[in-house]
Amino acid sequence: MKVVCVGAGPAGLYLSILLKLRDKDCDISIYERNAAGWTEGWGIISGGNSLVRQLRVHDPVSASTILAHSTKWIGQALYLQGRTSLYRPSFGYSIDRHRFVEILSARAAELGVKLHYQSEVANLDRFADADLIVASDGAGSMIRDEARNAFGTKIRHGRNKYLWLGTTKVLDHFTFAIEKTDAGWIWFHGYPHGEDMSTCVMECSPETWSRLGFDEMDTEASVRVLEGVFAGVLEGGDLVCGASTWRNFRTITNRTWHQGKVVLAGDAAHTTHFSLGSGTRLAIEDAISLAKTLFSPVLEQALTAYEKERMHELRRFQRNSWFSALWFENIERYLGLSDRELFMLLRDRRSPLMARVPPRVYFWLQGIAASIRS
Repeated sequence: MKVVCVGAGPAGLYLSILLKLRDKDCDISIYERNAAGWTEGWGIISGGNSLVRQLRVHDPVSASTILAHSTKWIGQALYLQGRTSLYRPSFGYSIDRHRFVEILSARAAELGVKLHYQSEVANLDRFADADLIVASDGAGSMIRDEARNAFGTKIRHGRNKYLWLGTTKVLDHFTFAIEKTDAGWIWFHGYPHGEDMSTCVMECSPETWSRLGFDEMDTEASVRVLEGVFAGVLEGGDLVCGASTWRNFRTITNRTWHQGKVVLAGDAAHTTHFSLGSGTRLAIEDAISLAKTLFSPVLEQALTAYEKERMHELRRFQRNSWFSALWFENIERYLGLSDRELFMLLRDRRSPLMARVPPRVYFWLQGIAASIRS
């Protein structure tokens, strides 16, 4: 089988590894428009052991390297207006995104995958002799967008503004930090992803964003403002911008994930809001599912089975993603509650009930449900 992956992100890289492990003679090439080692973003996260278990099962070699370079964080903390108010026991793993991609790239090359960097793919005509073309080129997929009507692509833009940053402050826990400014509320989702860096995803309403003057500043200038707003929780740590810019989150869905011998994987097929922290896990699971089905004698049947399996699994994640994003878009609805109540609702934000009833009614219904269970 001759396979071409367009995009050297987690989905394309891990798929190529799995296919080579199953059939060393499989001819696999990956074409990436950026230089080797370049990737956007800071840390990536895996809540609990789910992704770790899957990596260990499917390729123990790359899994051991990934875990050796991962940070295990313990607990979730709510930092509200200058104080750490609540703490909840939990754990998860995170790793620098550059390192993660570097590990998968090295493993793929070791197995014989041909990696072509700084190789822009303008069209698919050059791959006419390929048995399969995998669009693993991210949320801005050129392949998907060229045939968006055939794929039935829908893109929904979120209301809030967000900015993906790094910080030299090594956070002790997964941290939700919320601050009130004269312009309105602003918050970040943060977690450590290495010995000397953490990830901070800043978020606020478009009204707060414009009142802070961010619509008239370059990104670096807005980052300096954010350092002042979050000086307490950052404790002197710097915020680092990299290639990030302010954006509105795009939720991407597709009616079908394959057309002929072209198939979508990872963010090209679907996106889930960053507050869910599941993007990399879902991309890896796409790769596992596709690799499992690909050796069916009939390609169309294999791609249909892959699409059916993954779409079914993603319904839950995309539903949770929608309600999680909606909670943060309506965060001011909850900020008058006690710290304990706020943290409870923050943890329960995936509930479809949350957006439909006032907070006090939600607490009342939760109390009734608890009494019935007991």
